[in-house]
Amino acid sequence: MRPFVLALALLKPVAMDGALLAEVIPEVLIIEKQEELALNDIERLTKEAEKAEEATNYQKAVELLNESLELQKKYLNETHPAVQYILLSLGRLYKKQGLYQKAEESYLRALAIREEVYGEIHPDVARTLSLLGAFYQGQGLYQKAEESYLRALAIREEVYGEIHPDVAFSLVFLAGFYEGQGLYQKAEIYFLRALAIQEEVYGEIHDDVGGTLRWLGLVYKKQGLYQQAEEAYLRALGIQEKTFGEDHPNVAITLVSLASFYESQGLYQQAEESYLRALAIQEKTLGIDHPDVAFSLASLAGFYEGQGLYQKAEESYLRALAIQEEVYGKIHDDVGRTLRRLGLVYRKKGFYQKAEESYLRALAIQEKVYGKMHPDVAFSLASLAGFYEGQGLYQQAEEAYQRALVIQEEVFGENHPEVVATLFWLGYMNRSQSKYKDSYLSYRRSLESLLSLIQRELPYMPIENRQFFQRGMSDFYGIPFSLFEFVFDRKSKSLKRLALFLRLNRHGLLEEIEKRQAALAGTQIKIVQELRGIIRSLSLITLDIEERKELILRRDKLERKLYRLLPALKPRIVEVDQIAKVIPHNGVLIEFQRYQPLNVTKLDGVKLEQASYLGLILKPSGELLSVNLGTAESIEQKIQQALFATEQRQANAQDLWNEVGDLIIKPLEDAIGDAETLFISPDAELNRVPFAALSSHKDDQLLGETINIRLLTTGRELLDLAKRSTLTKKQTLVVANPAFNLIKTFSGKQPSDLIPSNTSQQRSGDLSSLTWSPLPGTAKEGKVIAELTKAQLLTKNKATALAVQEQQEPPKVLHIASHAYYLPDQKHKK
Repeated sequence: MRPFVLALALLKPVAMDGALLAEVIPEVLIIEKQEELALNDIERLTKEAEKAEEATNYQKAVELLNESLELQKKYLNETHPAVQYILLSLGRLYKKQGLYQKAEESYLRALAIREEVYGEIHPDVARTLSLLGAFYQGQGLYQKAEESYLRALAIREEVYGEIHPDVAFSLVFLAGFYEGQGLYQKAEIYFLRALAIQEEVYGEIHDDVGGTLRWLGLVYKKQGLYQQAEEAYLRALGIQEKTFGEDHPNVAITLVSLASFYESQGLYQQAEESYLRALAIQEKTLGIDHPDVAFSLASLAGFYEGQGLYQKAEESYLRALAIQEEVYGKIHDDVGRTLRRLGLVYRKKGFYQKAEESYLRALAIQEKVYGKMHPDVAFSLASLAGFYEGQGLYQQAEEAYQRALVIQEEVFGENHPEVVATLFWLGYMNRSQSKYKDSYLSYRRSLESLLSLIQRELPYMPIENRQFFQRGMSDFYGIPFSLFEFVFDRKSKSLKRLALFLRLNRHGLLEEIEKRQAALAGTQIKIVQELRGIIRSLSLITLDIEERKELILRRDKLERKLYRLLPALKPRIVEVDQIAKVIPHNGVLIEFQRYQPLNVTKLDGVKLEQASYLGLILKPSGELLSVNLGTAESIEQKIQQALFATEQRQANAQDLWNEVGDLIIKPLEDAIGDAETLFISPDAELNRVPFAALSSHKDDQLLGETINIRLLTTGRELLDLAKRSTLTKKQTLVVANPAFNLIKTFSGKQPSDLIPSNTSQQRSGDLSSLTWSPLPGTAKEGKVIAELTKAQLLTKNKATALAVQEQQEPPKVLHIASHAYYLPDQKHKK
């Protein structure tokens, strides 16, 4: 209880005693005065802290706020709104200093106070959760970030209803989070929902509507939907011009976004015009020495640098730098950021001394602003390392990389995208010097961190989002998505082995996580049943796009709930030697890999070379061989020809499959040796190849006639196959040749429309043409497979989706021989 409240409580029992009352009242007045003075001091300290923060003197700002906090503890209740404000401000400042544990403690303490004072359902609690979500997102703690954002959204919906500006605000935060994860379709759904709310509340002409449209443009741009992106950007621009007039700083902000879009499309004239118009507006309305002018100049400079117009880029950066130094002084983060970018321009111009001076000055500024253990300092060190690497100064480069790595691991821990990226580029530098041992060690640590990060975060995401998350994370942090071509090196045994390590641990990982979770999901029967119902509904082709979106959101929400109730999955890292030990003595493992060799430099970016296929052969002894199979184009073209000939029952079909065998099996003859069993893990288009029907690596027989073939998703499966599996008691299920002619009506078609018109074995088609005929070949296929595997066989009237869904337990193997269909892209409703 704070002193003032305590005094009032003591006052009540003696209120009837005039003498005693006279003695107590002065005491109360003193306490009231002390509280008033304390509040004045707190306000003064808070304002001083704000000024210190503006000057990027974060340490002084923290000291002032902590002093204010001590006064609050002494004279105010700990739940006072001023305490909450100070805690949130401290969280922000600790975050800026890279003191993430202290930042989290401050945010969580503020959250706990607000929940205690207001209850768990309150707008202030939602605001704190949004801040906490942004904090977790920056740490790569994506599960915690999403939970915070979703909880904030749920609170606002409960407090305000579904149509309210604060709900739209939460939706924008959440959509931005999904955009950062590469979940663009999901981000689009939430941005569109926010947009609908804002248009209903404010009308179509409002600044908030324009801001959301600008975000939506970015999402469309990243999905490659360029027409929709341009429409969103131009609509945002039109709204702001109508709202504020054509010469307003808010219009300039949208023009910069539009310019960046045009730049990404190679529309350089339109891009430059938009950048220059934004700059002119800001100079006219804000003055030529305004920080926003410096920002636009830096954006324009980046555009010129990308076009190779280095002189123009240098001039724009120098103008931006002069403004920032005038406004902020020479020690400011914006000054450091501009110097770092200027260093790249000098480097590309060949002015290496100027480049180094710029990089070092940027580093010194950030160390002074943030201290030496901050992520931004690590980023500057990595930029400096790239410069030294480009000059062939490898020792200096390595020292800078290692310093960056120490900071990142201290701040983020070992399993963070920035740690992965720094280790990766350190490995790449060592590989370019043929220092294969050092390269292996860095690459290996990078891959272990990446795999651990993926296995930590993915189990809590809806299944549909997982692949996009991997890609989004890789793109955002500059980690090449397909790492195989980097870690594989024919000259180095250790790097060849590392390439197989990556393949074994990453290929099929999403499917394995899903399978492991499915095995645990039986404990949550109610949620699982509800999920199955939604999935059945999603399979209906009569759904319109809005119904489908709503069902997808419900499914994702249920999946997140289910996965958070399940026991955590232990990360699983598989070693090459573990796999070798479980390969039978008379067998070999073949891991096929499609890869695209890349020439990468940090200065010039990525240049793609011709894609190829590789065969990695692992023997029980642990011996690893690699065989280059040739270009992907030639192999995939031959596979397409063979598949078409088979579909059309052409006489030369087998000859074409023999030619495929000559391309992908014959070159492996020496590596296969006398093996009696091949464990094959295909990749890309090789997944469509019937390996048993290919020509063998020896004699004039088919591969299936000369050797035992076992197809695997990944060689990692051999570990599970080596153990006793409960699956051995389960039955295989074969579904073949469904009776499509039993359908009563389908999109207005009559049964007569679905009567077979030919005997083609084509199994896919566009629903718009819907003449689905029986597949007599699949009836034979199903019967043979059922006999070979002693499976339950469902054909004709019994071969239905419902029959598969109602199986008592998942089958050991499910084989479906049937038609397939696809839904064409559908336009969004206006």
